[in-house]
Amino acid sequence: MLATTVDYVRQDGSPVRRVRHNGKNNVEEALQWVFDNFDTPDKLLISGSSAGGFGSAFWASKIANHYSDAEIYHLSDSSFLASEKWPGIVENQWKSDFKRNFSYPMEADMISAAFLANGKMMPAHSVLLYASTVYDKVLTSFQNNLNGKGDEIDPDISEEWSRQFRASTKRLSEQLPNFYYFLTDYGYDEKSHTTPHTLLPMKAYFEAQEEGKKLSEWLDDIINKNDRASLGSRFLQSESDTEQNGYEKILTSRGPGNET
Repeated sequence: MLATTVDYVRQDGSPVRRVRHNGKNNVEEALQWVFDNFDTPDKLLISGSSAGGFGSAFWASKIANHYSDAEIYHLSDSSFLASEKWPGIVENQWKSDFKRNFSYPMEADMISAAFLANGKMMPAHSVLLYASTVYDKVLTSFQNNLNGKGDEIDPDISEEWSRQFRASTKRLSEQLPNFYYFLTDYGYDEKSHTTPHTLLPMKAYFEAQEEGKKLSEWLDDIINKNDRASLGSRFLQSESDTEQNGYEKILTSRGPGNET
């Protein structure tokens, strides 16, 4: 995320890929232009999908505190990836010095770490939102690959990702008073036990429904009608103690400064 160059060696023997990481500097330059050119709006929605959902969560507090007089909403779409490798990746590969730059340590559950920190660092009136399908095939495959198990998935792997994701969402709903979620099995494929990836940039934004309400209507109700509610609680009600304990295991790997 800081300016650094990393050589990635491929296990299949193909040529080394050199990647220059400069994300933090790029974002700060872009945000400074926004801050210089846009006054505080009445309402502000900070959002992103997939990798953008992580990025929006990382930078939400900086943006929100600059525009602190606005009604503030942050929405991450389809951004759950759990891996004990995250703390090492952000420090050793991205050279991010994460805790110093973002004021909280990285966890194996990256998106929850960001949301829980934002619950403290963003203005108190901020509303935190999350939307996702519950068997996301892309996130399942990516997480499996990230954890060294390859990108091929089956129904059991999809179910395991879903259990972890649902436990993470339940954790946030229990710990953040201004957190609301939209969970759906929109587009469910029975054979593969998967659902599509991302909702906001797709036609799913206008089609995906839960409890009789479309995603677009849910977001409109929250921002424009002050009607705040989570949809898809049925997916969290099946969480057993065993499933919850399985999720807790992925939280044992923490970044520097977050040891317990």
